Amino acid sequence: MAEDLTRIETGVQGAHEAIDGRLSKAALDANYAPLWQPSTAYVKDAPVLLPTGTTGKRTTSGTSRPAFDATEQGLWTVAAGGLSQGTADTRYAPRRSRLGAIAFGTGGSNGTFSTGSINPRYPVRLPVGTTRWRLRISNFNIKNLSAGADGQEFRGAWIGPHAFGTSEGTGNFTSAPLNPIPNPGAGAAPIPGSTFTYYTSPWITDPAMQIPAAQNWLLSIQTFASASIVIQRTNMGSYLGFNAGSGGTVAPNPSQSKVGLFDVIIDYEYIDNGENKVGFYIGDSLTEGLGGDNVLGNPNQYNWPSQHSLGAGIVALNGGCSGDRTEAWINATGGNGAKYNRFDLDAIKPDYACILLGTNDSLGLVSLASVQSNMAAILANLQAKGISKVYLGLVPPRLNPIIGALAAAASAGVTSISSSVSIPSGTTIAVGPNVTNGAIAAAASAGATSISSSSPIPNGTQVIIGSGATREVVTTSSGASGFGPYVSTVPALVNAHAVGEVVSNQDIVITSGAPTGAGPYTIPVPALAVAHAAGDLVIEQKENLRQQYNAWIRSVPMGVSGVMDFDTAVRDPAAITNLRSDLHTDGIHLSRLGYLRLAQAAPARP
Repeated sequence: MAEDLTRIETGVQGAHEAIDGRLSKAALDANYAPLWQPSTAYVKDAPVLLPTGTTGKRTTSGTSRPAFDATEQGLWTVAAGGLSQGTADTRYAPRRSRLGAIAFGTGGSNGTFSTGSINPRYPVRLPVGTTRWRLRISNFNIKNLSAGADGQEFRGAWIGPHAFGTSEGTGNFTSAPLNPIPNPGAGAAPIPGSTFTYYTSPWITDPAMQIPAAQNWLLSIQTFASASIVIQRTNMGSYLGFNAGSGGTVAPNPSQSKVGLFDVIIDYEYIDNGENKVGFYIGDSLTEGLGGDNVLGNPNQYNWPSQHSLGAGIVALNGGCSGDRTEAWINATGGNGAKYNRFDLDAIKPDYACILLGTNDSLGLVSLASVQSNMAAILANLQAKGISKVYLGLVPPRLNPIIGALAAAASAGVTSISSSVSIPSGTTIAVGPNVTNGAIAAAASAGATSISSSSPIPNGTQVIIGSGATREVVTTSSGASGFGPYVSTVPALVNAHAVGEVVSNQDIVITSGAPTGAGPYTIPVPALAVAHAAGDLVIEQKENLRQQYNAWIRSVPMGVSGVMDFDTAVRDPAAITNLRSDLHTDGIHLSRLGYLRLAQAAPARP
């Protein structure tokens, strides 16, 4: 365990190293003068191709500046000859400037703060060094589309290295911080509380004020309100101080908090080395990073998109939002469309997207057919944004789901079952062999003698079609044909059925009383619709749905580029439907080591 924890900062990098048949750095250095790079350590006389189009040698050992300005140029002796910029561009892949962004949480709750100054501080760790950046702040909550109140004023921002204790940040700077955005003065920079609007700072272009790659830094902002005000909050761990003028103080000893105030985003530009791809990450609290190793919340750099980003040298746009189901992402415009538009995807042009949704769908008993429909809409939205490479994540397990079996056969119409596991009253369970769980793939009229299903149905299987007023039970008289959708012969249907209605050989029932017996347990249920054999599953419906989602995702559906096996990454190898005991904090959300495991299961080179 201790060894695993030491890998949180560096372990992902080893998981993402690959040869890929490319020239080694040693071979390149032996034959070519490498391009000058910002914020890079050089030894005296190191040769490079300068941005001016000529070769040069370093006059002294040291680290290059964040940008190639006059001061940096003076540190190099220009050699005779060299390539012109035009010739270099035809022979080498040119470095290009790209856009990235980092958000500090995605909404959660709100709170009323009293009159005066507030100093939120946010941990920052980027995979690339910035060449320019700007700050955006809004008092709006994208999670529940809640506006805060106007009246907060921005009073400056500071950045600098974050002072760590033995294993965790302190909320203090290591030394006097930089002040890239000075106090604009009273009334000059209001933080809007209205929908989807931000205070936006000027671009910070001074090379001395840039954020370096792969270092633990801190962003400190100062705000002020002349009256008590409602402030929207996020679920990301941060630090809060309440003293006027403390924003630029090295060690104000702020209190750690499980929430971050406001919706705070840093937009930035960086020099792409040819491998610094940009990914858009869609998900729920498992992607936002809720949890952590203590009750005070998880700092931003420990969520799995950030760890994937830092390990693979890619830029992660984390759109994870606590509580989201797939339905929250089906609209790219209007209210929930803000989740797509919070980052300027049209300008950033992400190379790929990763999706981890389904935990809240299963907890809300959302059918597989609905999840499939919602995922299709999400993929269409991403395609419209120019993102065609998409990876789907398997839904991780929860702790101790209820899974057992029928201890005795149960006939249709009976109002109790004999179960190998005890089940509390009021639990929604599935009873049946789990041979088929699908949906109507083509509308079927009343009187039709065949159905088209998203899943194959063996001959002689008793299935339930539809729910509520359209619910009926039929037995197939011929096995499914085709390669999907699958056509099965049935007796004439009594009701018409629409596309998406359930086709299942499981009874989904809510237990209606306390179990009796010492095992097997007698469980009261509503009258069963179909008969079930001894040994058939008795499974909590939340877990049943998770398994259905994952079986579908494993098929690499709808032309997605790949599947991320987050199920295997965090499950208990001795009980594969269970979350590993040392990888979670509350039975659903993960520890930092758990989030690292998700990062390692993401594509190494998306």
